[in-house]
Amino acid sequence: MFPESNSAVVVLTNSMPLNDVADWIAQIYITALFQFEDGGKTYLDLAKKYVELAKGSRDQKLRLVKTMRTGIDSERNTNYFHPRQLYLYTGRYYNSKGSWPGNFFIDIRCPKDQGEKDDCLELRFQGRESQLYKLRHLVDDIFEWALDYNQQARRARFTVWDPEYFKIQFNFNPKRSHEAVTLNWAGNGMVLTRRENKRFTEVPEIVTRKGTLLSFRAVTC
Repeated sequence: MFPESNSAVVVLTNSMPLNDVADWIAQIYITALFQFEDGGKTYLDLAKKYVELAKGSRDQKLRLVKTMRTGIDSERNTNYFHPRQLYLYTGRYYNSKGSWPGNFFIDIRCPKDQGEKDDCLELRFQGRESQLYKLRHLVDDIFEWALDYNQQARRARFTVWDPEYFKIQFNFNPKRSHEAVTLNWAGNGMVLTRRENKRFTEVPEIVTRKGTLLSFRAVTC
């Protein structure tokens, strides 16, 4: 916003771009709006420069995607389907540390249409169907849910290319090896603990009408 000239520039995108194109477009419009020049170069020269930057950064981002997927696939153990029966990994895993312990959980389930030779689980953040991802066996007790660029953008996720972010490692108690007790979400540095019984937590839901606060209502999750 530029109050002195009663003007503003707003650039919106409808997905996750391959680069910071919204910022570059805004800079071009601002340069044109105020007729800025840099060493005799106008906004048209700036636009040509940013087109080349956009092409280069796009190609770099796509290379990062390919490198991430190649790196994960190179770790995959193809000698067997999975080290344990898949149901041993299932359960609801909660965070137990931080300012709000127990406010975040991951559901791990077996797919309903799972075949005998399938080696995949289902991961649900906060148990939500809209946050369901396929969890594929990688090696030992480690699974992965890596997404390519289009998959991440389609799910409105901020694009991440760190392979560790997409890995889930399950940990078993030596005395109770029949089921996982914790999991590590490597990319976030989180350790989540499996709870024996399903617990319901009341979360306040704000009920409003036309911007006016009417009441609080407790819902279970």
